[in-house]
Amino acid sequence: MTEPDFPATPAGVDQVIRRGNLRRLRSAATTGVTALAVTGVVVLAPWQGPGGRDSLTPARDPFPTASASPTPGTAEPSADPTATPTSEPTGVPAATATALVSPPTSTGPKPVTAPSRRTSPSRSRSPITRGTSSFATNDLCQEDQGHAPQGWCLRYTGPTTARRSVPVTLRMELCRLGTFPAQTLTFGSTREITMVVDTTGWEAGQGEGFTSPGRTVTVQPGTCLTWASTWDTRGADGFLVLPGSYGVGVGIEASGLALSSSSSDTLDVSE
Repeated sequence: MTEPDFPATPAGVDQVIRRGNLRRLRSAATTGVTALAVTGVVVLAPWQGPGGRDSLTPARDPFPTASASPTPGTAEPSADPTATPTSEPTGVPAATATALVSPPTSTGPKPVTAPSRRTSPSRSRSPITRGTSSFATNDLCQEDQGHAPQGWCLRYTGPTTARRSVPVTLRMELCRLGTFPAQTLTFGSTREITMVVDTTGWEAGQGEGFTSPGRTVTVQPGTCLTWASTWDTRGADGFLVLPGSYGVGVGIEASGLALSSSSSDTLDVSE
């Protein structure tokens, strides 16, 4: 069959297109072929537009997609309660799903709490105070016989027990024996004395400023110079010391005089 000739004008071109479309629609109707609308695709059906021109318009989907609801009269297969699931819950990893059911519990030892530490610098301030007292005539200074020939008695006179975290005031004294004349001393620095708690790093006067030389003092017979300083029961690292027995050392250095305690003084620290 020979196609008729049409003039090469816009009207002729439009007529060729309309006839081709009409012929394809008739062929589809004859063979019973219907376009299906799969998701997102529309079915086109012929429609007679104004002026008798064939047009195309969207038509309803003759074969809608299957509904999620089951067909009446058809029973859904029941789930087997003994069946083992073959896949993980959607969006929840296996480890997370297990944790939601039974959170893990720790069976290890409880952590040990470290002793509290001071927030100020590790070496706390321990000022030294000085006073005077009387020396009994019948006191032979049995704790320090080593200095008796020189007319002096140097000893620790503070407490022998203390509790952790409870500040304790430590004391020492230098006495002039009554059978010796008065003597004038010039200390090497304004610190005047040495008083330490062994192995802790603490010493009297820490955190204070001192100058050299020190003061000049005259000690009368039967008179004692006394010094005191408070220890917070912490070491140089800022932590409370462990319970135990600690040695206490005392000493003094002045013009022509250098003394240290020869006795074994101890301070027992408990909880």
